[in-house]
Amino acid sequence: PPPVIVMCGIIGYTGPRPVVPTLLKGLSSLEYRGYDSAGMSLVHDKGIHTVRTVGPIVRLEAEVDAQGLREKTWAFGVAHTRWATHGAPSVINAHPQLSNDGTISVVHNGIIENKEELKAELINMGYQFTSQTDTEVLPILLEHYAKTADTFFDAIVKTMTKVIGAFALAILRKGDPEIYGTCVGSPLCVGIGEGENFLASDASAFVEYTHRAITLKDREIVAISPTNHRIQRVFFSPTDAPPDVVAKKTDHRIVDVPFDIEQVRKGKYAHFMLKEINEQAMAVANTISGKVDHLDDIHIDIPPCLQSILILACGTSHYAGGVGEYIINNTVGIPVFNEYASEFINKRCFLGPQNLVLAISQSGETADTRDALLKAKETGASVAGVINVVGSQIARIAGRGMYLHAGPEIGVASTKAFTCQVAAMNLLAAFLSRDRQFRREITDGLRKVPEAIREVLQDTETMETIAKIAETFHTATNALYLGRGLDYPVSLEGALKLKEISYIHAEGYPAGEMKHGPIALIDHSMPCFFILGPEESIYRKVLSNMEEVNSRRGRIITITSTPKGLDKRVIELSEFLIHVPHVSLACDPIIKAVPLQLIAYMIAVKKGLDPDKPRNLAKSVTVH
Repeated sequence: PPPVIVMCGIIGYTGPRPVVPTLLKGLSSLEYRGYDSAGMSLVHDKGIHTVRTVGPIVRLEAEVDAQGLREKTWAFGVAHTRWATHGAPSVINAHPQLSNDGTISVVHNGIIENKEELKAELINMGYQFTSQTDTEVLPILLEHYAKTADTFFDAIVKTMTKVIGAFALAILRKGDPEIYGTCVGSPLCVGIGEGENFLASDASAFVEYTHRAITLKDREIVAISPTNHRIQRVFFSPTDAPPDVVAKKTDHRIVDVPFDIEQVRKGKYAHFMLKEINEQAMAVANTISGKVDHLDDIHIDIPPCLQSILILACGTSHYAGGVGEYIINNTVGIPVFNEYASEFINKRCFLGPQNLVLAISQSGETADTRDALLKAKETGASVAGVINVVGSQIARIAGRGMYLHAGPEIGVASTKAFTCQVAAMNLLAAFLSRDRQFRREITDGLRKVPEAIREVLQDTETMETIAKIAETFHTATNALYLGRGLDYPVSLEGALKLKEISYIHAEGYPAGEMKHGPIALIDHSMPCFFILGPEESIYRKVLSNMEEVNSRRGRIITITSTPKGLDKRVIELSEFLIHVPHVSLACDPIIKAVPLQLIAYMIAVKKGLDPDKPRNLAKSVTVH
């Protein structure tokens, strides 16, 4: 399957509202997806007017106002935020891209893999290209096929047969009363309003106006007008060359968007990341609700002779999977392998019906995780997903699993998705176990987690310590995060948060591996974060590692769930010490993650950075 790209934002609107303000507001709701330029095309009785800018949406707003476009009456329009893949960020490379005759406008999320071949064919036919983008082949190809097709819909179908790659498209054509959309391997949805309709990358762009939505499936084409939407699916006959294309009508069920506009607004918080850190108590409560008391109702098919579990994920989700690997391996006794989905794709596969494969993804659209899950599913293994976004691609492929119900996560650096994923790993461990005492320990611990998170967030001493850490280390250039056992994946996640939003190079390491290389980096300027739990055998070993850092003048920050009367030597060694409540060994990683998130957040803010929009990153990093 082609790679999914969800780093850009699409919004289309047709209806009675002022078009330009509606499009701009929709783009603002999609900023979290990551972008470096923006633009829009607006339809009027004489044709299509397009405006494009480089940089944040406020620059597009300024250009729109400079041209006096906001007050004008437009029939409908589309807008886009672009994250550069082909061609540097520039006005000429920004979207929308236009056909040679200026009658067709296209905005595009994705990558056209056969761009060069298509471009060469079109140039040989006399068409000209002005940008470096792969997107430009689309409006020119549409222009070419529109000359001979019976309808513009047929031209879109023909174009889809020529394009290889992933794409979500919104298309305008001069003189055509509809906005067209289609997708393959990239999300696109329709918002159904009263006398108005929307087309968007995700529902956050239109949830202020309507909660009724349709998620398009691959190779579906939608046409929307203010009072109508029609969807057809394009079927390809794989044995024909060129493909035999038949467009068939497809019935759809309109679903309710499971969040409201307030959940995609910052409210009283300075940043979405801070808001989402503070939402974690409720988010975890939502994740465990209905499951913690009914473990056997979890919708995962366990093979009768289960031999092993494979967890597939990327980034933060991979670290949550690492917590699950430890819990299930050590307490349930089932072999678990936590693999980077991006690497699993490249390996020989030894799975079969006796294996369970679990895909973890906040968005449910992560390309590497999706492709790895498809590869695993082909072996006959039982598959399931742990997903936040309802109805996403991975959720549909898996068919079984758990939804997190964490609510929309707008900040690029994941916070509440991680803690909810770790909660889900606890639920999975209890679900797999037949040991009643262990099940009770897990469920009792999970019930205490929301209050423990609130306790951390409301503790004045903890907040003051975090502020001092940010003040002390915001000028650092490197940091180490160290932990053993369940605390090791937490250290990885803590390091990731710091590097993502503060641009400080940070590495998470097993504390026992520090002396096999990283210890060479430690000096008086190196902050070393130790994640420390109460488990006696691990506690003593980590204390030895702290001594090693101290002897090399490293700066020690300790986050611990041990009682406040812990070993005096830990207090002596720690320049800064943060206590979090001890809930249970399996649940403590959730609680320890919270101060690590806040440390990264406060350091970024201290450096004058925007933690919601770190450079070069997008909410779903999904390029192969």
